[in-house]
Amino acid sequence: MKPMDSPLSIAFVGSYPPRRCGIATFTRDLSAALGAAGDRVLPMTIAVSDPGGQYEYPGEVKYEIRQAVKADYGRAAEFVNYSDVRLVSIQHEHGIFGGDDGAYILDLLTALRTPTIATLHTVLKRPPDSQRAIIQKMSRQCARLVVMSKVAADLLGASYGVNERKIQVIPHGIPEMPPRDQQRLKAKFGVSGQRMLLTFGLLGPNKGIETVIRALPAVIETFPDVVYFVVGATHPMIVRRHGEAYRTSLERECERLGVREHVVFRDRFVSNEELCNYLQAADLYVSPYQNEAQVTSGALSYAMGAGAAVVSTPYWHAQELLSDGRGHLFPFGDHGALSAALRSLLGSPAELERVRRSAFEFTRFMVWPRVGKAYLELATKVMAEAPTRLTPIQATRASSLPELRLDHLIRMTDDTGVIQHATYSVPARNTGYCVDDNARALIVALRADRVSSDPQMKRLVTTYLGYLHCAQGDAGDFQN
Repeated sequence: MKPMDSPLSIAFVGSYPPRRCGIATFTRDLSAALGAAGDRVLPMTIAVSDPGGQYEYPGEVKYEIRQAVKADYGRAAEFVNYSDVRLVSIQHEHGIFGGDDGAYILDLLTALRTPTIATLHTVLKRPPDSQRAIIQKMSRQCARLVVMSKVAADLLGASYGVNERKIQVIPHGIPEMPPRDQQRLKAKFGVSGQRMLLTFGLLGPNKGIETVIRALPAVIETFPDVVYFVVGATHPMIVRRHGEAYRTSLERECERLGVREHVVFRDRFVSNEELCNYLQAADLYVSPYQNEAQVTSGALSYAMGAGAAVVSTPYWHAQELLSDGRGHLFPFGDHGALSAALRSLLGSPAELERVRRSAFEFTRFMVWPRVGKAYLELATKVMAEAPTRLTPIQATRASSLPELRLDHLIRMTDDTGVIQHATYSVPARNTGYCVDDNARALIVALRADRVSSDPQMKRLVTTYLGYLHCAQGDAGDFQN
């Protein structure tokens, strides 16, 4: 790659540490990787803060978006438009942005005058209509949508209708780790001479930890020195809604099955360095997710990159990464099959080493320096496709207007058209319909469809067009 003639300032938009979530960690690591990929790359961050979250952000965070404050998105775009930022990189998950299904991100994109790349962390096979509409609008407003697996790229085309020319696959980045000193690390964690199983990540009911716990009695019967580490704090959103009910249920299940002394819970958010130590100490990494529709797993990527042999449920990203003998799969929720897989691998050191080495060698293209270089190459290509920067416009101030709400228009519209009058909020059906009202409603619905992710807008447009078509005579005139 040729050296850049001028500095490349990139603004990253997403959650960011000290906020505790996987995307926050990813945003930090990606910005660092891009900063290291080119000697003239200048990363900065626009952090998205969750409601109630108050964070002491580091110096690289130059602007903060309050998730639930609609006006903040337009103001953030204005901040970028009048800065020296030449590219925006959005880390997208519907749940980290405000509005219905995170629709406020469209306010940011609509007002931005800078080429934008969005990395999609969740892609569904059967997305709700509102989420599909948001992604479709993002695909029109972004230069590229980046996904981290081939299955996610296929779904973007099949389930969301995104043009394949807009889709780029770049894998989830992983750290470069020093040579593994497993015995020293096991001693550090107090399990010298024992067989160590591991699962890490923010804890929640969809993680399937209970499946591993139920598999342990049969494993311990054959290998009584087995110890299972569950590393990670409970997800903050789970704590906010349900407290520690899930963790408590896991501890009770351990007691019921008589395996409490073989399970170690590390209830805290661990640093990258400490996480790498856990991964390199483990004999086996277990990924028991319960949801097949998982197109990206940072935990799985990290485990393979650390040289841990992996046993996993067959969610989509696991099927892709663990194919060709790079790991073992077991059916969702089947603790008997998991027991058999664990005993088979623990009883065959040669197979365990083969799987471990195969996974480690495969993931060399996923280390952050390689991933940072891939993003930089994409950024360079995107900017070449849009060689001149668009002029900032004052329209970004529109974000300070109240949120568009069309509840009353929707309530006033039936299968025929928009009803003329209402008594307060109750449609007065006896007043019927008229051409001019339906024409005005059509204009509103068409304009709303450009800025709203609500799939009902298309239904309204079709309804009003149908009414006007019936009201138009053969000569082109209208009967009111």
